[in-house]
Amino acid sequence: MSAKLKLFCNKYDISYDFLDVILEDPKVIPMIRGKSFEFFAAEQLKSLVPKDFSISNPRSNSSIGNHDVDIEIKTQRGDIHSVECKLASKGGCKITDTLIEIKVKCMRSRTLGERAFDFYSRHWEISRTLIENHKDQYRPSDFEYILTSIGNSFYSTGNDGLYFWNPSTKESKFLSTIGVNNKADAYKKLYIAKSSDVSCRNTPRYCMRRKCAGGCGFIPNYPKIIFLPGNSKPESPWVEISDFDFSKI
Repeated sequence: MSAKLKLFCNKYDISYDFLDVILEDPKVIPMIRGKSFEFFAAEQLKSLVPKDFSISNPRSNSSIGNHDVDIEIKTQRGDIHSVECKLASKGGCKITDTLIEIKVKCMRSRTLGERAFDFYSRHWEISRTLIENHKDQYRPSDFEYILTSIGNSFYSTGNDGLYFWNPSTKESKFLSTIGVNNKADAYKKLYIAKSSDVSCRNTPRYCMRRKCAGGCGFIPNYPKIIFLPGNSKPESPWVEISDFDFSKI
């Protein structure tokens, strides 16, 4: 592996001797974790889908009118379903007397630009102004499903800018309710939802964009997974991945 890494570093003019320092940079870690999650999630899906399905991580570059797919599910019939992998928001767990909320960080890494406004206005048949007001948000047509790990919700940021596992007493009690005993368990706790079901059109939890009056049809930047106190399963539309019936997609 070290020889392969050295070849990689040489190819892209990366200082191999400082690779460990580069990888621990607080700006770099989120990108690596996000990409790593795509491959981890694909491996989990392979053990859950019917045997005649195929799972892949397509390698492509997003462009106007062509969204970059994280995971592709292909059925025996040849139907193709796209899955967007998004980690939960760091420190994104909120616990009250009436519910537990976990935010999923679900926004574009690159906002739509001027050229895209006109294209998508025609493509989606909505106003250019509506797109400008939601330029860092996805539409359900970008991908069919959102898949997330909740582990990130229980991390904090230290004085050095690095993440560390830090659930509160209340959060630890909730995690125990859903069968999570440690950091590794939390990372493996995956939930899935249909993108159209979490869009602003189909959920009472609005996109929260200041200029949005509701019903915009975009996916919120932070869709929420809701649990009721004492319940180990989330409220609809989110489903624990082990409970999802992939044979019906």
